[in-house]
Amino acid sequence: MFDNYARESYWRFRVPQRLPKDHRYGTATEPGKFTDGTRVCPQPPSSKRPDPSVIDEDCLQLNIWLPVGPAPKDGWPAQLVWIPRKQGISRRSELQSRSYQKLRTMGSEIGVGLDSREKSFFGSDLGNITVAGYSAGAYSSFQKLAHELFRVPEEKGIIIRVAMFSNSTDVTPKSLQDQQLQCDKLLTRLGINLALSDEDKLTSLRAVPHHKLVQVQNGIRIPELRVWADDTFYTADLMCKINNGEFAKRMKYRGIRLINGHCDSEHIMYRRWRTPQESYSAVYQRLLADSSPEATQKIMNHYCGSSKILPVGYSNWEDLFGRIYANIQVHHLQRGFHN
Repeated sequence: MFDNYARESYWRFRVPQRLPKDHRYGTATEPGKFTDGTRVCPQPPSSKRPDPSVIDEDCLQLNIWLPVGPAPKDGWPAQLVWIPRKQGISRRSELQSRSYQKLRTMGSEIGVGLDSREKSFFGSDLGNITVAGYSAGAYSSFQKLAHELFRVPEEKGIIIRVAMFSNSTDVTPKSLQDQQLQCDKLLTRLGINLALSDEDKLTSLRAVPHHKLVQVQNGIRIPELRVWADDTFYTADLMCKINNGEFAKRMKYRGIRLINGHCDSEHIMYRRWRTPQESYSAVYQRLLADSSPEATQKIMNHYCGSSKILPVGYSNWEDLFGRIYANIQVHHLQRGFHN
């Protein structure tokens, strides 16, 4: 285990802060203890639940695996930065000036950056860094790549290749207004007065135990917490840059390679994730949890048309939902992005 790669999160809903340059993970007389796994951030339950003893909000940590023996002269020939599938309680649209929408992606950003700065700790070849992930981790890998292409000067870029497994670019994010509606619902369920000032709302949110935050988030009508195009970390016209070839052009110019892949049966897993009831409106509302109203309506029109009836070839609405979700999360957008 490699300990914290950023400062401990004393303040919830805040952009992670880099460690000071003089930070040390131990000394010769009092070496650090890195024999356990990293802590797991609070998150909604899934089919594989972590032990409660390892759940902690102070979870900006890395697991680093090294070959046995001294590193080669030029460093280990390959370095893989793997972003996990779930990253827990994330950002909210409230108080966009404080950049809460960027917390999760900024956490990954600092983690990848630590790998490049602290190479002497584990003998890395900085000219051979791969950023990879599975499911939501693949989406985070894409966001890290996009940020580096459009927000980081070429001479400061560190990514050589990206691996995206079972996820992709997603559709155009929701607007701030859409996100604000979701934030207000969360505050209301927590009993926090919407008339409070922004600072008081934050103070109240930070006082809520993390297990209650997860419980309430899981029960609101729109439970998914997604990124929005702030045009700071996330480029506002990112999808246009993919469609007009600018994204690929920059990847080619910087020599960045991409590998992606998925399973044919992604829909079987996705139809189990917050499964909607058996109706058109239920599927629409479920997709609305992830996508903007405009994108959701276009998707439903594509599959169901104006009749709003179950299309031919699907056994029920649950089956339709799983396949739509798999297509927009993985199959169609991943292939379109690669092409």
